[in-house]
Formats: sequence, structure tokens, C-alpha cells
Amino acid sequence: MQPVYSRGVAHNRHVTLTNDKETFMNKNIIEGKWEQLKGSAQVQWGKLTNDDLDQIEGNSQKLAGKIQEKYGYSKEEAEKSVEEWQNKNAA
Repeated sequence: MQPVYSRGVAHNRHVTLTNDKETFMNKNIIEGKWEQLKGSAQVQWGKLTNDDLDQIEGNSQKLAGKIQEKYGYSKEEAEKSVEEWQNKNAA
């Protein structure tokens, strides 16, 4: 099997697909449970207001953008923070 290159790193095609599937599943879980998860998000990122959380509507890209705005994170830092939070809360 040929390796798949993503972000300059060789990955086994199966691993890449599995990670994409897990990310997609986590995103859907977060969007579906957003009302229940708002409190967890506010605990994780206390600078986010209720209005911010209402605007985000469970969208991970919007969440990362608000984190960048409120905390001064780089795009990569914000996305990593959201991904870690999603993985923790997807169960």
C-alpha cells in the first residue's frame, strides 16, 4: 500500500481514513449535542460568552475562530485546542 502524505508526514492510507472518519464523527456528535456541551465549552474557554456560544452553534470552525479572537491563539493552536476538546467530549 502506498503511503499518503498529509502535512508533510507519510501516513498509512487506512490510518488517514480512520482519523478523518473519527474527526467527522466527533464533529457530528459535537453539533448534535451542542446545547448540552455549551457549559463544557464555557468551562474550557471562560472568555467565551453565552452570545459567542449561541453564534457558534456547535460548528468547530466557528469555535476555533472565536478562540483565536478571544485568546490570541494561532489558527493551528485554536484548531488543536478544539480537536482535543471534541475528542474529550465526544464520548
